[in-house]
Amino acid sequence: MLIKEGDTGPAVQLVQSHLRELGYYRGSESGVGPGTAEAIRRFQRGQGLNPDGVVGPRTRARLFPPLRFTREYLDAVLYGGRQVYDELDAVVAMVGVGEAGAFDALQLDGDGAGLSFGVLQWAQGPGSLQPLLQAFHSANEPKFIEILGDRDPLAARDLLAKTRGRGKKLALWQDPWAWRFWLAGRDLEFQQVQRRLARWQLAALLEDGWRLYPQRFKPDGGIALRALMMMADVGNQAGPLGLKRALGAAATGPADEARFIRALGGYVESIIRRKYGDPNFGNTCGRHEAICRQYSLEKVDWPGLRARLALENPEAGSPGCGQQQN
Repeated sequence: MLIKEGDTGPAVQLVQSHLRELGYYRGSESGVGPGTAEAIRRFQRGQGLNPDGVVGPRTRARLFPPLRFTREYLDAVLYGGRQVYDELDAVVAMVGVGEAGAFDALQLDGDGAGLSFGVLQWAQGPGSLQPLLQAFHSANEPKFIEILGDRDPLAARDLLAKTRGRGKKLALWQDPWAWRFWLAGRDLEFQQVQRRLARWQLAALLEDGWRLYPQRFKPDGGIALRALMMMADVGNQAGPLGLKRALGAAATGPADEARFIRALGGYVESIIRRKYGDPNFGNTCGRHEAICRQYSLEKVDWPGLRARLALENPEAGSPGCGQQQN
């Protein structure tokens, strides 16, 4: 993903607008001309970067810090001061930390899965990206065409058609597609779609988990937020069947709930170590340890949370649609 002299388009306009806000750019070029390139170089010098006048990954990250899925961002920015963040959002945020944790995060075929995008890193290769694209399209078709089709309805239609099922029929990890997805990730309306879909997909996993979670640990329908987070992480990494196996394997285990939850974490850690090796294994262990340190065993009203979710009636679809499986 590069922006260099001679380039035009929405991403260039966004870079110019942001450089103007920061006081580096005062021009009115339609694309990256000498004035824009010099503004980029001045910004790069101020950031200690190589002043080549090209917006690559490092310069982009300094110009536009990732838009992370946090309570502060959701309540203050995404929903304009409304306090919407709840326990299910906390679960999404925790799972997102293991993926990317940002609305505009991109992985460019680094793991062979094609483009992976967004808070839960919906991935092109396994087919989990398509439900998100359909949700974007359903929420605002003109905006979908404008951003992801670059104002070309045929390109937008082709994107929907060629992301159905598994495989990498389009090089979405390359320009211009990568920039289009990054722009979509910074759009507030599409961020709300990401939130709704992430909540519904993880809720579908958690509904299965809640049914299978030992009855002795959920009096009156309550369940520990720590348990919800661990089950969501296991399900996101190992899929619904993996979550069921993990719960089944741990069901006859410790009578102590804290130890039971740690046993669930151990199951997914073994999967990560086999699939990805030690670096990712260490990251997963650290995340699970943080969950166990930061969250008590105080119960969440899962049936009540599920009922509130049903009232959202999101354009993103229904629970269980296109679950993320790595």
